[in-house]
Amino acid sequence: SSGINAEYGDKLKGPGTRLVRRFVESGGWYLGICAGGYFGSSRINFCKGDPEMEIETCRELAFFPGTAIGPRYPGYKYHDNSGERVVSISKPASCHANSKDSGALKVYFNGGCYFSPKESNRVEL
Repeated sequence: SSGINAEYGDKLKGPGTRLVRRFVESGGWYLGICAGGYFGSSRINFCKGDPEMEIETCRELAFFPGTAIGPRYPGYKYHDNSGERVVSISKPASCHANSKDSGALKVYFNGGCYFSPKESNRVEL
């Protein structure tokens, strides 16, 4: 969740974030799932309007030059799985063009985000 992201985001701020960036710039990979999606974005907008859970801030890693907005689905609560669900996402055609794969992938979601690019950026995810 974004709240968990805030905890390790604060711990990694500065030197830790620079290590992650150096790793990727040296050929490593970064896959931001759940809190990692929030952490790798330029901005976070989590639970907007909720006085107990709202987080709106910038992040220094900024691999994604836009905003991670969440939770994507309603019902999320910290330390509670009541908002969890399995959802289908589509993979790009290039990932399954020469296979019998349908291109759909089922994933677990609980507090994760969706990504909103800056108007001026064209981003391929």
